Parts: sequence; C-alpha cells; structure tokens
Amino acid sequence: MYSFNIKHTLIRLITGVLVIASSYAMDHHTAAHLSDKQEAGQLQEPIAAWKTFYNHADYPTFMANVDALESGCGIIYELHGIPDLDAPHDGTACIVDMRKIAGATEPHVHYKTTEVYYVLEGSGTIVIGEREYPVSQGDVITVPAGVGHYSVPSENFILGVVSFPFFDINDHVDLRTADESTRKAAKYDHSRYLNFAKN
Repeated sequence: MYSFNIKHTLIRLITGVLVIASSYAMDHHTAAHLSDKQEAGQLQEPIAAWKTFYNHADYPTFMANVDALESGCGIIYELHGIPDLDAPHDGTACIVDMRKIAGATEPHVHYKTTEVYYVLEGSGTIVIGEREYPVSQGDVITVPAGVGHYSVPSENFILGVVSFPFFDINDHVDLRTADESTRKAAKYDHSRYLNFAKN
C-alpha cells in the first residue's frame, strides 16, 4: 500500500510539472550528442520528466521499494507504471546506483538503443566512444546507439536512465571480451578502459 501511494503521488507531480518543464531547452550535454534534431525533440519530454522526478526527490523511496538487479553497470532499479518515464515514450526507465563500483563499470555497446542519462546524485565521468565527459548532479547526457560506453563513478554516483526503444538484454555486447573489429566499430579504446578500471 505504501509503495502504491508513493507511485500515484509521483505520477501526479510529474504530470503537473511536465507541461512547463518540457518547454525548457535541453542540457548542453544532450545537444552535443544528438545530431538528429527530430530525435532530440522526441527526447525533451522524458528528459523533463527525469528532471521533475529528481526535483521532487522521491527516487530514494523508489529504490527502497522495488527489487534490485546487480550488474556490471551497478545496481539497477527498474521503474514500471510511471507514464511520463515509460510507455508513452516507447522506452524503459530505471535508476542505476554505482556507489559500490570501484574503478569503472562494464564497457558495452547497444546497437538498437539510445540511452539518456540524468545524473541524480554525485559525480563521475561518462566515456562515450573516444570522448570523456565529466558530469555531476543535474547533468543530462545521451549515448547514441552503436557507440561503446561506460561510467567512472567519482562520488555517490546515481543515474536515471531512459532507453529508447525498450531495453533488450540481447542488444548488449560486453566490449571487454569483444573482438578488435567490434571494439573499433564501437569507437572503444580498451587500454583507456583498463586505466580507469584499475584506479
């Protein structure tokens, strides 16, 4: 009952603020990663929804009330039944807690999925292809399909993640064990990753 009431309260909060929030310009990190203006426009609403979600600070309650899945990317809390973060955008929403990650998360690539990261808490570096992006609380960054990526948490790093389209576990290649041609196509530098991973 407690979890049910929290969800419905959050849905009302997000719905009420979304109309205003979705008119804001996207964060500069997001704009830097999206060359397709139509795709960038489609992402404005879920990005605004994540900002609303963070601003109302209810995500810790969700983390305490949903089942967690441990992965090479951190502890994943899948969010279901939240209209503004889920089905209307044909995507999957989750929270990824990286506070227990030492060094770097698992490097991987998705071929069909674009991901939007919203930094809910803490700071770190997101490595996308050949570039490194220092991020901190409130930043938004996108990861295009087909580009290798991983995170290097610095302090209390928690991300809100929305995947478009719906996340498919089969659309996931671990670049640590991939062949060199796969790594090259994903713009992934394994020696750089190893430097982060051992820190």
